[in-house]
Amino acid sequence: MSKSKYLIVVLLAVVLLGVGCLKNAKDESSNGVAEVIVTMPAGGAPLPEAVVEYRNQEFDPPTLKIIAGTKVTFVNKDKNAILPKLEADASQETCSGFGAISALKKGENYSYTFSKVGECRYFNQLKPSQKGTIDARSAK
Repeated sequence: MSKSKYLIVVLLAVVLLGVGCLKNAKDESSNGVAEVIVTMPAGGAPLPEAVVEYRNQEFDPPTLKIIAGTKVTFVNKDKNAILPKLEADASQETCSGFGAISALKKGENYSYTFSKVGECRYFNQLKPSQKGTIDARSAK
């Protein structure tokens, strides 16, 4: 093999190795968990509302960080009904009153204002393996 062909092969190997390392670093940093953060608006404006969508048989985002006092609306965009309920070990004080009364069909929604600071873990009572978390934080 000529020197120039050898150099091209080595350069190509180095580039491919570098791309692979960058992809692995990116994959490991996200841990596969989508997270959305709702922050305090400037100038004393009202808190924004947040949305958790249910589609493809999962809650999106699975983790939502908000400011206490934020209203979160759960919207069913899936063909399957859902029934968001509080996990048994979640704080009853922090999440008191959370949970839809009846199953939500496609296009229906349920809203709840997370008025206290704390973490509220919820699940779909119709398929308990489908879970999510709302993390209500104090305004800074």
